[in-house]
Amino acid sequence: LFGVDIMSDWLIRSKRMVSRVEFLLIWVSFVLVMGLSDQSSFGVIQGMLIGTIVMAFVFAVQYATRPVYKKREARSAIVRRVSEVQALQALRGKIAQIQFQGFLFFGVSLQTAMQLPQ
Repeated sequence: LFGVDIMSDWLIRSKRMVSRVEFLLIWVSFVLVMGLSDQSSFGVIQGMLIGTIVMAFVFAVQYATRPVYKKREARSAIVRRVSEVQALQALRGKIAQIQFQGFLFFGVSLQTAMQLPQ
């Protein structure tokens, strides 16, 4: 009964706690483990390995398609001289503040450099 309870938690009750893609991958891993267990005594290891590889691929695709940064509007709280304020206002269109989000991988730097205005 312990195995049925765990299986029920992961295959049914987890739907409310994970995304659709993650829920689908839970089922894919389950089917792989069960299918490979019928063919050999090492099906659990092989099924989990394949499931992990598929999840790593999905993770990479999801993060490659997400925006890496977002533009922010912010004002400085520093009190400046009038000449400095005027100089900053003259450059207002050329200054941008961006906030990086998520995981930054090596390929992301090229994507970011190409998207940012010069």
